[in-house]
Amino acid sequence: MIAMLGLTLSINYANFIIKKQFTENLKALIPVVTVVIVMALLDYLQIFGITSWFGNLLNLIFIYPYLALVPLAILISLFYWNRKNLETRFYLDGTLQERSRGVDTNEFLWTRKFGDLAPYLQQDLKMLWRNKRPKATLYLSLLFLGYGLIFYPNEAYHDTPKHS
Repeated sequence: MIAMLGLTLSINYANFIIKKQFTENLKALIPVVTVVIVMALLDYLQIFGITSWFGNLLNLIFIYPYLALVPLAILISLFYWNRKNLETRFYLDGTLQERSRGVDTNEFLWTRKFGDLAPYLQQDLKMLWRNKRPKATLYLSLLFLGYGLIFYPNEAYHDTPKHS
């Protein structure tokens, strides 16, 4: 039970550390994801059984109970590593970076043809354009609108029955 608790909390602290490392540099995540995909693929194709290997390690803990100290040692080391990371970034001023960004002064002048509604439309478009999530939703919506163009020109779908 101690070993399972240690493994569970170790995974939790490792998750915090990995998340912090890769939010700053997303390109560094590519090798880690590649290794995980390769290991999962090797396990799926039954070339190298990572699940049976891990199961054998857990069985060793049942045979030799003193090995339960290994997950605890991993837990303690990940805890202190995580604590050090949090303490160095505890203060807001320490993480702020002085970056000057150009201001986008796009006025959306084409909306003036909508009359009294134009200022509100301009304001909404400015808010959509400045924020990351609405902008991503807008791009994905346009992408999904074009999704039908994959199937529409395909000859195989021209003879399908029309439902009304």
